[in-house]
Amino acid sequence: MVRKRTSEIIGKNVVDAYGSILGSAVDVELDLDSTPFSLIVSSHPGNSGRDSKELLIEAKEIAKVKDIVLLKTGHEEKQCPKCGYANRVAASYCRECGTVLT
Repeated sequence: MVRKRTSEIIGKNVVDAYGSILGSAVDVELDLDSTPFSLIVSSHPGNSGRDSKELLIEAKEIAKVKDIVLLKTGHEEKQCPKCGYANRVAASYCRECGTVLT
């Protein structure tokens, strides 16, 4: 297990396996009931035509942390039809407003 301090991650660009910059790491979220932590990423305005939004990247999706945070795979999103929040593809409900995602 490789350990990193929050201060070593915050502010770094987050890049998926396809080389796309998803945004910058802005915070870490702890969920005591499931994954050890998720990285909160503020997406860059204009990235794939999206406005700046927050993405959650689970710890298990992170491959390496060096000058950037590199993800193991490409990052896919499922957008909420009600509020437009970018949820993980596996999500059944919108993390922002609770709408059922199809």
